[in-house]
Amino acid sequence: MLESEHPHLKEFAERYGVTEQLHKIKVPANSKLIGQNVVEAGLRTHYEVTLFAIRRAGKLVSSLMPVLIATEIKAGDVLMVFGELANISRLCGEKTLLSEGFPAGETSRLQQEFGVTEVLMRPGSYLIGKTIKQCRFRERFNLSVIGVRRDNDPLDTEFDGTPLAQGDTLLLAGGWRFLKQLESKRDVIILETPAEIQDAPSRSERSMMALLIMAVMLVLMVSGTLSSLAAILLAAFAMIVFGCVTMDEAYRSLNSTSLVLIAGMLPLALAMKKTGGLDLVVDQLNTLLGGTGPLVLCAGLFVFTSVFSQFISNTATTVLVAPIALAAAQGFGVNPEPLMMTVAIAASTAFATPVASPVNTLVLAPGNYRFLDFVKVGLPLQILALIITLIVTPMLFPF
Repeated sequence: MLESEHPHLKEFAERYGVTEQLHKIKVPANSKLIGQNVVEAGLRTHYEVTLFAIRRAGKLVSSLMPVLIATEIKAGDVLMVFGELANISRLCGEKTLLSEGFPAGETSRLQQEFGVTEVLMRPGSYLIGKTIKQCRFRERFNLSVIGVRRDNDPLDTEFDGTPLAQGDTLLLAGGWRFLKQLESKRDVIILETPAEIQDAPSRSERSMMALLIMAVMLVLMVSGTLSSLAAILLAAFAMIVFGCVTMDEAYRSLNSTSLVLIAGMLPLALAMKKTGGLDLVVDQLNTLLGGTGPLVLCAGLFVFTSVFSQFISNTATTVLVAPIALAAAQGFGVNPEPLMMTVAIAASTAFATPVASPVNTLVLAPGNYRFLDFVKVGLPLQILALIITLIVTPMLFPF
């Protein structure tokens, strides 16, 4: 199935009739649930409420964690649950909890770590004929059943009273990493996965290692211990060695368009040099800016590069203009570093047209903007960037 054919989480919720059953509950200091795990709390057994995630405040940031059999509820926890509003109200009243509804902004944050998958019980599976409680989905799969369909219709089920039948499809909710592990389970067949699973982090437990590798890379680059190329290649190798990314994922992340573009522009720069085109441009710069000083040369290169970046990608602009800046530095007898840095900054000032950058193009239609709207905002930003560059660059990279 193509990625575009995958239904979204919202469609799964509508299919199983659980659209309005997502709630957020705060656990105050006097709650009766404190210190209990999900089994001891009896949320599903006594209230038909499914707890699938907990947001817990940490020392630095809050974390959203899946609920396993041994997970204990603590004071201050925010519980993410599925259930009928009447059952939620009864639970909050009897267990001293505070219902906070479910703000729209919470959904996108929740989807980064949690999702759903539709499964079918295999013929002859031990699950057939047992209730949801007897199947022990949380214990076996670290997932919760939040919906059941029978004969293509949502089925009202009781946790400890409705046996599952062959042909029933189940909607399982939980952490993305546990949903992906269902492929290796023999008791269920995955029917459909949501489109959001493509963007879900597959190895979130490696996030700290990835941050550490990136920090080491930056230190090596800034300190000059290694060249930028060597530091980046070493970091990429470390990401694979420590399991932050697989080789297949690394190959898929390569942007073939950018690679072909750069590979094509480099011979173009060489062709400009061989045919004399590069010398012609530099001679024109010498004619126009000769005797004016390197600061004016920087300003000219900035304007030249910035104009190009409004119509072609900043990558192509940099590859095209960088040889010109290097040759101009040699012709003027100045240090090439401030000129190259000027080109790099100017190529990023893609502000004044809607086609200057994919980002600009993406907001064009939703914002109902016109071409001139980008000019009104982008041109002053470019002038400001020009002034700052001419002041700061010579201070950091003397001519």
